[in-house]
Amino acid sequence: LKRIAYLLDIFPRLSETSTVTEIVELMNDKLDVRIFSRKKSDDKVQHLKAKELMKQTFYFSDLRVSNLKILWLHLSFLVSSPTRYIKTFLFSYKRRDNGTLWHFSHSVVYAKVLKEARIEHIHSRYANSVATKYAMLSSMLTGISFTFSAHGWYDLFTSPPVDFYDIAINSKGVVVATNFNKDYITKHFHIPADKIYIIRRM
Repeated sequence: LKRIAYLLDIFPRLSETSTVTEIVELMNDKLDVRIFSRKKSDDKVQHLKAKELMKQTFYFSDLRVSNLKILWLHLSFLVSSPTRYIKTFLFSYKRRDNGTLWHFSHSVVYAKVLKEARIEHIHSRYANSVATKYAMLSSMLTGISFTFSAHGWYDLFTSPPVDFYDIAINSKGVVVATNFNKDYITKHFHIPADKIYIIRRM
């Protein structure tokens, strides 16, 4: 039984009930799902199930990590996994113009938390989210596999991330809801079709 991390930007969001539904369905299927969120929601009203899941959620915003601690974590990953660390650093440095290097500087915090939680797979929702960037970098640092969901209009057509190709290629797979979205990703982002999975309940 794999321990799966859902790494999200903000949880829960009243406007994104599908996220709660998806997590509950996986839990009902007896999967060991752990929720990690970068921030807490500002929504004053929440569904009952969302309130229950909040109690189980790890919030990175609750952490108080000094620059010295971050430096120590970088040194720790460099010593423990030198090849992975150097490859991730070089990957990030080459993409410093799109902010990847900045995210790399903080990714060690995410990688440490996920590793200590003995996570075996990371999943994030939305291609164009900071959480997905951290999922990719944490995966590169630790070797934990990751996938992400690409959702329709915003993720694919109006505001796809400039590094969509990099994120998809480094992932175990991209999850979409329709054949149309799969074909679009294959044609426009040049992602191999065998890395794209259709799950219609997204």
